[in-house]
Order: sequence, then C-alpha cells, then structure tokens
Amino acid sequence: MRAFNLASPLLAACMIIFGPSAHAQATLRDAFEAAWRRQPQAQAAAARDEEFTARGKAAQAFLPGPPALGLEHWTDGVTRNDGMRKYAGEMSVPLWLPGQKERAQAVIGAERVAYDGALALARLRLAGEVRESYWNARAAAAEVALAEATLQNLLALESDVARRFRAGDLARIDGNRALAEVQMQRLTLADTRARAERAWGVFGALTGLPRMPDGNEAPAEMPARALADVDRTSAGSARAARANLRDDHPALRAAAQAVASLRARLEQVRGDDRDAPEIGVGTIRERSEFGRPWEQIVTFRLRVPFGNENRNRPRLAAVNVELMEAQAAQAVVAAQMATEAASAERELVAAEAALPLAESRSALARDTRELVERGFRLGEFDLVTRLRAEREHAEADLARARAVLEAGRANARLKQALGILP
Repeated sequence: MRAFNLASPLLAACMIIFGPSAHAQATLRDAFEAAWRRQPQAQAAAARDEEFTARGKAAQAFLPGPPALGLEHWTDGVTRNDGMRKYAGEMSVPLWLPGQKERAQAVIGAERVAYDGALALARLRLAGEVRESYWNARAAAAEVALAEATLQNLLALESDVARRFRAGDLARIDGNRALAEVQMQRLTLADTRARAERAWGVFGALTGLPRMPDGNEAPAEMPARALADVDRTSAGSARAARANLRDDHPALRAAAQAVASLRARLEQVRGDDRDAPEIGVGTIRERSEFGRPWEQIVTFRLRVPFGNENRNRPRLAAVNVELMEAQAAQAVVAAQMATEAASAERELVAAEAALPLAESRSALARDTRELVERGFRLGEFDLVTRLRAEREHAEADLARARAVLEAGRANARLKQALGILP
C-alpha cells in the first residue's frame, strides 16, 4: 500500500490561504472530534445516558410502580341526617407479573445497546462528511498554489517579452499575447481562490476549527485478497467485500442491535399480556347513626386483571411490523456496505495506478518546458510554442497534484467504507 505524501506544496497552499499557526496544527482526528462535539447527538448523549440509567433503576425496583392511597367518605347528612358516617382509607401497591421485571430489564439493556450503536453510526457518517470536506478544501488549496506558481512564471515571461520587444527582438503582438496570458491566469487564480474559500467555509462550519488540519490518514489495509485488477464484475466485488467487512462495522452493528432491541420488545409484549395485579390494605371506620359507637374494620384487597386478544393484538402487530422492517433494513445495509467497500477498493486501486502516470506526465512536461524556454531565449521557438509549453506544464502539474489528492481521498473513502474512523 502506498503511503500518500501530500507534501510541502499542498500543505503550504493550505497555510497560504488559511493563515500560519504558531502552534502545532490539529490532525484530521482532532477535526472529526471537534465536529462531533458540535453535533446535537453528542451534546445530548449525557442526558440520554441518564435516561437509560433512570429506566434501569425503575426496572430493578421492588415494585413496578408507585403505591396509591385511596380515601372514601360516606354520610347521610344531605338526606336523612341520622348520623350515618363512614370513613375508609386504603394503601394499594402494584405487583410484578411473573417474568415482567426481567423482560423490562432486557428491553432497557437492548435499547441502550441499540442507542450506542446508532450513536456510533452517526459518528461514522459525520466522519464521512469531515473527510469529504477536508479533501475538497485541500484540493482547492492545491489549485490555488499551482495557479499562483503559474502566474509568477507568466509574469516573469511577460517581463522578458516586454524587455525583448523594447530591444527589437520580438514584435508587439508577442507582448500583447504574453500580457493577455497573464490576465487570463489572474482570472483563473481569482476563481480558484473563491472556490478554496467556499471549500474552507464548509469545512470550518462543520468542525469549527480556525485552520486546516495537518498530516494524512494512515493507509487503509487492503483485504488479504489483493485486488489485482479493477475489471472485476460488481457482483463479484460485492461478494468479496462482504466477506471482508468487519463484524464491528458501525452500520452492520447498528442494524443488528436495532433488530435485537425489537426482539426484546416483542418478548416483553408477549409476556406482559395483562395489566399488573394490585394488593391493597385498608381500614374502615363507621357508625350507623347518632349515639352508636364507632366500629373499626381492617380490609385486604387483591385485584387481578385478565388479559385478552383485543388488548395485546395491536401491540404485537405493531412490534412485529417494526421487527420485519428492521430485519429487511439489516439485509439492505449489509448489501450496501459490501457494495461501497468493493467500490472504494476499486477506486483506490485506480487512483494508485493513475498516480505514477500523472507523475511521469508532469516530469515530461517540466522537461519540455525547460527545453522550450532555453530555445525561446535563443530564438529557436516562437512565443506561441513557449506559452503552449507553459500551459502544458501547468496542466500536468495540476493533474499530478489532483492524482496525489485523489489517491488520498480514495484511501479515506476506503477507510470510511470499512467503518474506520479518522
């Protein structure tokens, strides 16, 4: 695996556009963590953890719910007013159904695991956004650096042409042509700078960092079956990639945990087929009429609700539908992740194959430019040939820089497809 070195020209371009730093620059990992801290999910994670903790404590409690106090009073004061009085008070508590406590704890545990999986998946998706915006910003910065270098070369050439025109060695039309080339390059530079500012704005808004990160991601490890060529069929690539996807891939894990959570809920609905029973202890104090002594009575009450299909069938149907959807989504996610991994692998192989070609083209264009430049000074080539060599050299350098960046981007996309964070 090639270690991508986006060396000094590209990093210098970032520094030119985004300003120097007196301190060590952040890495892409730092940028990702900074972006994650700005996300609503990250800011609400502590509160969500408290929610699951509170629900877990409630499921471990001695009673499934709080006790209730009931008070009653009877009197005949508004009718006969013979002195009949009756006061009753009762303290009642709900009781766990057999296995209800364990099922509730299982659901809370499964939902907590599923939430953690969804959070990990959200982090992976954010990592993809950070990576793409990062490489877009670096590509734009590289174009600015190369456009500035090309402008400096053209300015030097225009100055030389103007001097030779004054000396009578070149025609006025050559001076006009050289100046027009400089003006066109200035327009190109202004456009590339605007695109670089937009790219940086996206990255800065996402991460909140004042400067571009430094360094590159470590190369992604290709599967054991090295991809010898990029002409394999999509189906074969997907099957091979699926076999090499990690079991802890956040997308696969989140889909599996969502299914497990719904299965726990299904077991809870099946087991809790009726409302919780209640037991109550109370007392009654009463007299039948004026002058009669008060009587004290102690009461015990047990309430056992019955279940029926009309109560449970809608709940079972709803959870079953959610479970079927989650299982279908799990299969779709597995296929999508395999396809993305295979595509990313092919993209990386193609980028690595294109890199030496771009470097060779750049070297040839540089050599040609130097030969034409010497020949132009000696009068062997005209200005049109000299400008064409300059343009070809600039285009080849830009293609080489893009090839380097695309190799780095392809490496990042492969790591993203494999579920690896920066």
